[in-house]
Amino acid sequence: MKNQQGFVSAGILIAIVLGLVVLGGGAYYVIQPHSSSPNPPESSLDALPTVSTQTTETTATDPAPTQQETKPAPITYTSANLTASPTTGATPLAVKFSGRIEVPSNQRGSAIMFFGDGVSDVMFRSGPSLFNEEWSHTYSKPGEYDAVLVLTSISNVDSDIEVMKNPNYYKNVVVKKIQVSVGSAAPTSASNVSLKSNGLGIVNFGASSEQIIPQLTTVFGAPSKDTGWIDSFSTYGTCPGDKIRVVEWDRLRIFFGDTIFGTQKFFQWEYTGRDTTAQIPVIATDKGVTLEMSKSQVQSLYPQAQIMPWIENYEYMHLVPYNGTTHEYLGGTLQDSKVFWLSGGLQCGE
Repeated sequence: MKNQQGFVSAGILIAIVLGLVVLGGGAYYVIQPHSSSPNPPESSLDALPTVSTQTTETTATDPAPTQQETKPAPITYTSANLTASPTTGATPLAVKFSGRIEVPSNQRGSAIMFFGDGVSDVMFRSGPSLFNEEWSHTYSKPGEYDAVLVLTSISNVDSDIEVMKNPNYYKNVVVKKIQVSVGSAAPTSASNVSLKSNGLGIVNFGASSEQIIPQLTTVFGAPSKDTGWIDSFSTYGTCPGDKIRVVEWDRLRIFFGDTIFGTQKFFQWEYTGRDTTAQIPVIATDKGVTLEMSKSQVQSLYPQAQIMPWIENYEYMHLVPYNGTTHEYLGGTLQDSKVFWLSGGLQCGE
């Protein structure tokens, strides 16, 4: 500013100059860009930590090739036979089967008997080239059943389930087939019960206790005695197998045990005594022989009967001699020339 004389004083001038310098520097500071992280020189990039953005791809390796499964040779056989008896009848129907298969020597594999009702059994191999087996099988429900012998390439098989479920078997061969026709059982009455060499008319040897006891209970009422399973060496004699079960309806006894007819199966009946209080109806053989009948009457009904002296006033009689193939038997004893005891099936000895 000018003073009164029109000139600016030195102090004022110096203050103006300093103010301009300060204002100019501030302006410069505001205008210049600010960088808090300057780019490093290229030579220093290798020294900085880096994060790789490269994605590592995992390639699934193909599974190792498996060795192709070697299938066994097809099963063959040289000869075979299957028999069954009877092949028709009413429930429960006990059927005896016999199977035989000859195969090339030392051929691997197994043989199985399918009975057609969901039950099967692996055949016994009696030599390097032979399967041979017999069975007694009971059909408990009416129907048409195909019983078949089957060869399979699986060795050491324990059951048909293995054959059906094993994915590795190559070929099954149905060797022989027999049809078994089972009808409904007729209403049971005392007239249906017959003392026979192969059973009791309404049921054959080989039936289980579950099959026969209810039927006889329908005819004769509740059993008068049931021993349950006891030692086979008992008051009934020495019977086949290790255990027996005896069920009684007064004069009638039926025996179950482990015999040629199967495990815990019906194998013998007895009709005996002179119990005048017996409640069951009179039963007889299919030709009419029953208790108290005279010796002459027996001989007229069974002309081929063999009657032999035993002890004192007792005699043995064989109405149908024991058959070693079918295991059937019908006989008894006479006391004072009258029928005292009748029996059928496998016998318990003394």
